[in-house]
Amino acid sequence: MSLEREFPGRPDLEPGALRQIGHHAVDWMVDYLESLGEERRLYPGRAPEDVTARFDEPLPEEGMRLNDVLQQFREMIVEEATHLQHPGNFGYIPNSASFIGILAEALAATLNQNVSLIRGGPSAAVVEGLVVRWLRNLIDYPDSGGGVLTSGGSLANLMALALARECSGPGNDLVYYLSEEIHSSMLRGLRFLGVPATSIRSIGTDDSFRMKPDDLLRAIESDRRGGRHPAVVVASSGTIGSGAVDPLEELADICDQYGLWLHVDGAYGALAAAAPSGAWIRRGLARAQSLSMDPHKWLFVPIDASCLLVRDPDQAVRFFTELPEYLKVSSMETKAGIPHPMQQTVELSRRFRALKLWMTIKTVGARTLREKIEQHLTLARELTERLESASDYELLAPTMLSTVAFRLRGNDELDGLNQELLERLNRRPGLFLSHSRLRGAFAIRVCITHLRTGEADIERLWTALREETRALLR
Repeated sequence: MSLEREFPGRPDLEPGALRQIGHHAVDWMVDYLESLGEERRLYPGRAPEDVTARFDEPLPEEGMRLNDVLQQFREMIVEEATHLQHPGNFGYIPNSASFIGILAEALAATLNQNVSLIRGGPSAAVVEGLVVRWLRNLIDYPDSGGGVLTSGGSLANLMALALARECSGPGNDLVYYLSEEIHSSMLRGLRFLGVPATSIRSIGTDDSFRMKPDDLLRAIESDRRGGRHPAVVVASSGTIGSGAVDPLEELADICDQYGLWLHVDGAYGALAAAAPSGAWIRRGLARAQSLSMDPHKWLFVPIDASCLLVRDPDQAVRFFTELPEYLKVSSMETKAGIPHPMQQTVELSRRFRALKLWMTIKTVGARTLREKIEQHLTLARELTERLESASDYELLAPTMLSTVAFRLRGNDELDGLNQELLERLNRRPGLFLSHSRLRGAFAIRVCITHLRTGEADIERLWTALREETRALLR
């Protein structure tokens, strides 16, 4: 079909003009990534109501030239964006995208496959299965396992909780055990599934913010004596607040002993297991019945690209499969014995998420990805050593992965002091940090997962931290 048929009478949307605009757009993308230097402020900081007012306009009845719309994109949207692609992005769990992944997104959008039925995109469906296998192999998850790509860790965790409930047997007396440091997506997921608060147990953590196995055992035994049905344990491989990894093997032993489902939220930290110094996590991950992980956090592809792995893919297929007449397929597709992607997920309309992972892994190779993750773990350890050697700061948690949680020592108003220090740092060009609370204490968080972050960025962060500390304490 000719492009002229899309919007007749618009010369700016004809093939020749589109090629020219496309070339300019790619030039801008490369220039943007190249321009993310130290002088750029990552978060614009304009009041939300001012941003809203700037974009307020009635529904356009007549269209503008595409070039003019792109100009507005550069002058308005880019100006009001948070520049998460900057190597000084240490906030939350930084996501960053290589140009390979960005290019793959454009290619996937051009093909516009609907990866639900195999016939919606045969190559896309097969590539997704391949990419899931690669992700499984990257962290040594069992070869019998399988899974599916999702939009993010929240959806992967929700699906895991639903599957765990289904596989735990009937009844309204099921009990779920979560660390007090668990990610909020778990509580939201349980609420979404209609699980009452009386069926959720918050398990205490030790000095390293890891779930206490003894506390879990006591809670399970108490519920059994009370006639309840202990069903699901949710552990973390990399908590948001401190990057803690729960004692997964000990928790797996307890789950095996009592017949509980173990789900590990590894959205952030599971991929640390791909690095040599993160290999200690692998055995624990391999024992989980289900595991979430986010390649868009640590494999350098654009949002959205998460993954849910399960030890027994047939359980997922039985649970998620729903085939009305309009989704039934030919006998040829059925005989292939390959599940349709929609048979392992709640999503029906699905993007070709796997392409950006396939292109990235094919282009740079697993060895380079492992080295990048290892570099981030090393940088976190080096920053930790600097903080430990400076009397002005105290660590609020051990550095287990690539998250460093600390605070400035000072007077009795520690929370206010550290909040002011965080705001000062975030006002500086080339830096973006976040915070958490650990045992009630305000913690400044530095998380290192960014593709472009290197030694120079840690040095710039340290210099800024020392300068702002001196200015604040004066």
